[in-house]
Amino acid sequence: ANPRRRRKCGRDPSLFLQTYFPHIFTNPFSADQTDMIAAVRSVLEFGGYRAEAAARGGGKTSIALGMSFWAHLYALRKFIAIIAATGPDADRNTDNIRVEYETNDPLAADFPEVCIPIRALEGAAQRAHLQTVAGRRTRMHWTGRYLALPTIEGSAASGAIITSRGIASAVRGLQYQGVRPDLVLIDDCETRESARSPIETTKRLETIQRDIAALGGPGISIAIVYLCTVSHVDCIADQLTDPKRKPAWRGRRRPLLSREPEPDTDAANLWTRYVDMRREAMIAGDEEGRAAHHFYLENRPVMDEGSILSNPYRHDTTILPDGTRKQVSTLQFCHDIIADLGREAFDTEYQQKAPDQDVETVGLDSARIL
Repeated sequence: ANPRRRRKCGRDPSLFLQTYFPHIFTNPFSADQTDMIAAVRSVLEFGGYRAEAAARGGGKTSIALGMSFWAHLYALRKFIAIIAATGPDADRNTDNIRVEYETNDPLAADFPEVCIPIRALEGAAQRAHLQTVAGRRTRMHWTGRYLALPTIEGSAASGAIITSRGIASAVRGLQYQGVRPDLVLIDDCETRESARSPIETTKRLETIQRDIAALGGPGISIAIVYLCTVSHVDCIADQLTDPKRKPAWRGRRRPLLSREPEPDTDAANLWTRYVDMRREAMIAGDEEGRAAHHFYLENRPVMDEGSILSNPYRHDTTILPDGTRKQVSTLQFCHDIIADLGREAFDTEYQQKAPDQDVETVGLDSARIL
């Protein structure tokens, strides 16, 4: 529908994501997200490894999946494998990609050679076996964990392949009709339990560094992007995002609150008071902590001093029954998490600061032995 727009988006992945996925990327990209997009682009174009740790809910998975569309549609990569923590997680990734190709109107407008044959299936994947365009079979595969895009003469994405797997499934030697993956997206492949287990961590890390890293085969410059949140000391995310331990992965940790106020400053003391006020208000029956909210509004110029945020749009703007917004800044969101869930939870899920490693035991103590 708009060849010029299509060409421009091929040169600018940020523009591609916001043009064709406006329902996902509803806010402008922050500087940190723009940097992440550039980092992923570099790997897609030139191969190699990249590990990106960012706050949960910060858009890292959406960015990576969106970039996989960009890589397919502009012929940067032919076979994308997505590795998740579990089988159900893998199935969700495949389903999300399938739904976008089937229902995304902006994508269908500018990439009809990909989307129109997919839409013509009308949800009946078995129709793909006999489908033709201009008298030639499209050879689509549109069911299960393998998706093969339609083979169309002149299409940059002709016959491109997508598959998704759990980290514990058989990934060694993964291929489809003789084609090997040239892009692997590893999406938070650790569970809370596996991150605490040195044995499970070692096993999964070996899968990544031996099995997955070798998927490309001879002559293929494979690109591997690892997306994660650092949840524990010495977990996979902790290791791969540490440039001193794993320099080849070019790891980067992106905390939500990049810089906090210095201790004993007016801003730091006021935020301590805010956290206390929010907890006291909730104990007293003020479920949304409005007393603390008004305290922040009154003192916001001082409380905002000394803080730097990686994403200014990471807060809840829901209008509450009293007419106030639930939160008015990402800084308030951060301190609401600290007040509600504790500092350790905030540091782990949003700051990429792993808590100390618990000693793994089999649960025996002297009383049980006796």
